[in-house]
This record gives sequence, C-alpha cells and structure tokens, in this order.
Amino acid sequence: MMAVAVAVTISILAFACTAVADDDILNNAAPLTVSPPQGVTFSNFTGEVFADTQSEETANQQVGAGWLRNKNATWPNVSGPSCGKFNWAGSRDGNPEQDILYAHSHGQEYLLNLAYTAPCAWSAACKKIPKAQCEYYAPEKLTDWTDYVSAAVAHFSAPPFNIKYFQIWNEPGDPGNLTWRVTDGGNPGQEFVDQIYNPAAAIIHSHGGQVVFSGWACDIGNSNWRKCEQNLNGWLNYHGAWSHTDYIDLHYAPLYVWQELYPTWVASGKVKGLWQTEIGGDFSRGPLPGDLPVVYLPAMYWALSSGGWNERNPDRYKLFWYPGLAAQGASALTSRPAGARLSVSKPRGTYHAVLSQLFEGGTLAAYSNYKSNLPSYPAANGSVGFTVGQRQIVIALFPANGNQPMNISVPLSTPARSVTFTNATGDSVQNFKYTQDGGVLNATGNSGPSLSLAYLLSITY
Repeated sequence: MMAVAVAVTISILAFACTAVADDDILNNAAPLTVSPPQGVTFSNFTGEVFADTQSEETANQQVGAGWLRNKNATWPNVSGPSCGKFNWAGSRDGNPEQDILYAHSHGQEYLLNLAYTAPCAWSAACKKIPKAQCEYYAPEKLTDWTDYVSAAVAHFSAPPFNIKYFQIWNEPGDPGNLTWRVTDGGNPGQEFVDQIYNPAAAIIHSHGGQVVFSGWACDIGNSNWRKCEQNLNGWLNYHGAWSHTDYIDLHYAPLYVWQELYPTWVASGKVKGLWQTEIGGDFSRGPLPGDLPVVYLPAMYWALSSGGWNERNPDRYKLFWYPGLAAQGASALTSRPAGARLSVSKPRGTYHAVLSQLFEGGTLAAYSNYKSNLPSYPAANGSVGFTVGQRQIVIALFPANGNQPMNISVPLSTPARSVTFTNATGDSVQNFKYTQDGGVLNATGNSGPSLSLAYLLSITY
C-alpha cells in the first residue's frame, strides 16, 4: 500500500528584543522531546475588554479572542430608580443579556464584572463631597450591595446565560484611588474586603460560581511592581480574602509578577490561577507593559512550561487586551469609526488575528526540540517554542536589530511540501530561504530595515 503523506504545519515567529547571541552559534540547550498537547488553547488564553459583542461579530471572530469582559452588568447599569429593582437588559453600558447570549453563540466565554454603587444607594457622606463620583464609594446600606450581587449572580448563573466567572469591582488597589474610595479616613483595603469583596465572593460561591479578584492595577507603567505585590498580598491576607478567591487578577503587570506570585498563591494551592483582565492600553506612552506579541508569547510559554497550565487547569492563566473596541486609533483590536462598519484595527488587531490564525489549529504545549542562532528559554533575550495540536510547531525568536539574520533548524519526519515566511502583519520576510537535509529543515531570513514585532515561518509537510 502506498504511504499517504500527512500535512503538518510548523510556524516560527521572531520578535524584537534587546540582545542577541552570536549568529554563528546555535543555542546551547540540549534538544528536548516534544511535550504532549496539554488540552489548552490560544483562544482559552486570550480575551478582550469592551468588545462590540453583538454587531459585526465576524470582526471579533477574526481577532480570535476566546473571552469577553464588558461592564454592562455593573450595578449602575442594571439598577432601577429604586434599590432592589433591576433591569437586566441594562441601559447606559449595553445589554448584558443579549451580549452574553450572542458571545456564547459564537463560542466565546464571558467574564461578568460586578461593580460600583448605583445612584439609588449613594451614601449621604459621599454626597457631601464636592464633585465626588459616588459610584466608587461604598453604598449607604451595605445590604443594598449584597442584594444586587445576589440578584445578578442568581440571574446570570442560571440558564440560558450560565455565567460561571464573576469579577468583583475593578482596580480597587489603584494608587490614585480612582475606582474605590472611602469617606471615613479608614483603611481602603480593609474596608473593601469587609464591605464589598468577601460578602460578594461568598454569594458567588454559594451559586457555584468562580471569583476573580478585582483587577489589581498598581503603579501602572512603572517599575515598582514589587511594592504593588506586597500591597496585594496584604489585601488578600486580610480577613481571609484569598480564601474567597479563585483567580487573582492583575492589570498591566510584566510577566515577572506572575512568576513571583505563582509560588505563594498558585503552587501552594491557595488560588487556582493568575489572570490579567487588562493588558495593553491606550496610553500615550504605548501599550503596557509591552506590545501585544512580545507580551503574549513569553507569557504563554511560561504558563505551559513552568506555570502548570494544562488540561487539569485550563483556566489558570488569561490575558485580556484593552481596549477590544474603539471608535478609531491603533490601540484597540477592533474599531468602528462614525458611520462605518466594525473592522479589525491595525496594528494591534492584526497582531492578535495573526497569532490566532497561527495557534488555532489545536491544543498547546511547550516545545524545545529546535536550534536557533538565539538562545532558548529561560534566556531573557532568546526564543520560545510551542506545539499546536499533534502536527504544528511554533518557535518565537527575538532579534534585536533590523537587517539581522535569523537562523532556525527544525527536525522533520517527512520533507516539507510548502514553506512561507511573513512578519507580524502578514508581509513577506526579506531574503527567506530554506533547505532540507538529513531530516532537518534549515530556514533563514532577515529582519529587514524596519524591525517587526514578529516573523512567521510556516512549514507544511
């Protein structure tokens, strides 16, 4: 019987970084065997914030984010004119019922944010503060808050919505006290845990839901995250807040924060995982803590190789790009200019779409059975590898400069049938060549005069 060739895709990414090994020296790490697929996927790892979940869903699907996070079920958005009355269709920030059902119909999961104080519950003390935004203060009657949480969780955790994950508040630890404030001069962290977090978390767990801790935004864009970690640990240790927590959520944190929090909170079994429900940003200084491909690929590799992200813990790590939707501009994944259709934005939406297309072929695992002119992980300025399903390999490299050669050697079981090499936005790479000899494919290319964030080599055999 004639043997039938099996199509296999191998893709290789290269990213901008700050240092590079000698071009003539292959990495010194001994090649390892391919890890078996772990039952986790790129779409499960990725989300977007404030997406247009109903209109032109095709653009959201092109971006490839598997999770959505919107603020359309916050208390101010669903509260009636008097406390205890709720309009689950929402008002100023959209319709949570329709959004959830539409997202689920397209295979996307939904993180529901329970937050803020409705006008019917604003405290007398807050109202006396000139120009105070009373939705960011505790309500006059704390039972009004728990009544809202109880009603929202009961409604949205039941069919047809079946929401499992609930985030309590948003960025209460922000050093500017932008979204959580106190009127009595007390300790903001302690009052948040006692008045808002622990009561809400107990209600969520009583309905079988999962609790996502609040979105810890501290010292955004700065290098002082270790102080922020100390503050976070203090809040979580106060009155057992960690015991009410399933997933710790950070905003705009570099990868080392996940790595440093992991032993205390995840490896110890205290919580199930670490998320970032906002990363990127539309700040004037650019995305924080870095641009999309440079952030996502190292984080994903660490999660697979060292962080215990596998089929037993499929939701252990997630990154949500902010913003998912904007009227215009390059920061969002999708955009809708006035009077125009929803479209994938350039460059961030394109970056995300390219990664989604690259990784959508199957479950992920860490991979290191390759050689490159750049050192392999854990070198700070090196390369990382993945398997995607049983028949795809992705290798990410980090060249430092424009016009820099990139060399990759990958063992293949059968000759390649087609090979392409493009950058992060799909443009062809300069000087791309490849040879096959002795069961090894050797590929070379040049980063070109304008350094791209990613270079994608796709091999089918």
